[in-house]
Amino acid sequence: MSNPCKCILTILALALLAAPAAAQKEVVVRQVDDPGSVVSLQAGAFRVTDGYQVGNLNPPFWLVNDFIYGLEGYKFLFYPREQNLPCPGGFLLNTVHFLINFGEEDIPVGAGISFDVHVDLEDALWDPASGCWSPGPEDCVSGTYEVAIPAPGLYDVAIPIDCQCAYLDYWYMLSVHFDSLFPETMRPDLVTDDFPSLCTSWNDYGAGWYDLRAAYPDFPGNIVIWGDVTCCDDPVAGDEATWGSMKSLFR
Repeated sequence: MSNPCKCILTILALALLAAPAAAQKEVVVRQVDDPGSVVSLQAGAFRVTDGYQVGNLNPPFWLVNDFIYGLEGYKFLFYPREQNLPCPGGFLLNTVHFLINFGEEDIPVGAGISFDVHVDLEDALWDPASGCWSPGPEDCVSGTYEVAIPAPGLYDVAIPIDCQCAYLDYWYMLSVHFDSLFPETMRPDLVTDDFPSLCTSWNDYGAGWYDLRAAYPDFPGNIVIWGDVTCCDDPVAGDEATWGSMKSLFR
């Protein structure tokens, strides 16, 4: 006969593991004062592109105060066929950009802050339970780069990445992974657009990936992550793709 107490403890433990860490974060937003004030930072070698982009190409609109703790990741879902790329076969991701904001209270006067980060491109997998394209296996991963922020401000951080030619008709996610922990008094703001949607922006800071809009009904927009790409004619063969990517052709 099984021990009922042990079963109850097991169920409680599983429930705690399944609960998103989102419950511990607070969504406090303020509007971006000047969307045109973005400072560009290039980490690593510069990548030449055709001048085309994928991902979230909307302008920044909201700052979610002190939302980035570090030792966590963020993802943005996109479908390249809908982004008007003039590519005949596929696209080659060269650089991943993300916006990040440090307020006056985050960086002491005369001081800066640095953190480690890496990025990736991955297949999105269809989850029938949630009705979402969800985080899936990585297609390509960048190296880890140290990013130095000299002063408070809104920054466009560009991280180089080497990827194979990818199909236009799959669902993908662009990911940014913060490999450093920010001091509690120096946490940066997450930058979003003004167009929130379900199943699009994701976060994991210890309890698994969760949909930001589903976890926070008042989350103000989608996170601003995008990539520079070059057109290519020889995408990775379909039989090497994941099932999650292949079945997107038949949606």
